Amino acid sequence: MLGLSEDKWDDVINKIDQFKVITILRNVLKLDSFLTNEAPKTNYIIREQERLGLEVIEPIVEPINNNIEDSRRSVVGVLRGEESGNAPSIILSSHIDTHNPRREIAAKDYAGKFWSGSIEGEKWEKGAIVDGKIYGIGTGDSMTPLPAILGAISAIKRAGISIKGDVLHLCAADEMCY
Repeated sequence: MLGLSEDKWDDVINKIDQFKVITILRNVLKLDSFLTNEAPKTNYIIREQERLGLEVIEPIVEPINNNIEDSRRSVVGVLRGEESGNAPSIILSSHIDTHNPRREIAAKDYAGKFWSGSIEGEKWEKGAIVDGKIYGIGTGDSMTPLPAILGAISAIKRAGISIKGDVLHLCAADEMCY
């Protein structure tokens, strides 16, 4: 889509800050984002998108109990291209919400074991790295692409790549509604 030569792709790949991507992943894992309580994670994502210089758009998903303060908050970070609005754009999507594994509907094999941050009787904080693996709710789902997308956008900017269309980073609360 970007129409880059192999050398330019290498430039982008070499600009990926793996430490920052892992740091963002660990940080988002430390923030609960169970259904209808995504605000702390949404606020963190907004700060990261702003840090990258992205235009931040916050669409409102229908309010809960008619209270706008309790709305399911989604966020879109936009890296504008040189021909914004007149060239093809791409949306890179992840979702913010997670499910509370301690609810009764959670699989009994997981409740209080893997998802709680406890394996073989040992307790770790959310986002802990153990034997080269990062643990926390969402690591096998949407929390991993979220920092990877931010890292890719950062690498494009740091490599000085000019793009024609827009790159949009959609972080949806309740992605099944989109």
